[in-house]
Amino acid sequence: PLRDLARAYLEFAAQHRGLYRIMFVSGAEHDAAHTLREAADAAYCVLRAAIASQSPAATDIDRRALGAWGIVHGLALLKLGGKLSSNVRTPHDLSSLAAIAADHVAGMLG
Repeated sequence: PLRDLARAYLEFAAQHRGLYRIMFVSGAEHDAAHTLREAADAAYCVLRAAIASQSPAATDIDRRALGAWGIVHGLALLKLGGKLSSNVRTPHDLSSLAAIAADHVAGMLG
C-alpha cells in the first residue's frame, strides 16, 4: 500500500507538473488556492490513514505521516527539478523512486 501511494504521488507530480508546483511549491494566493490546498490536505489524509492502519498502536501517527510525506515530496521535487544526476547510483524511474520512499517509510514504521 505505501509503495502504491508513493508511486501515485510521484506519478501525479510527473504528469501534472504545473498543478503540482502550484499545490505544493508556489504559495499561490489566487481564487483556486483554497481548492488546491484542500486537495493537498486530502492527499496527506490518505497517507496518514495508510500509516495509521499499519501502525495502529503508534501514538505519533502525525509525526510518522509528516516524515513519510517529506520523503516522497522530496523525491518528487528532486525528480521534477532534474536534480537526480548520474552521480546518484540508483534508477530514477518512478517505480524505483516509489520503492525507495516505501522502504524508508517502512523503516520509520518498523
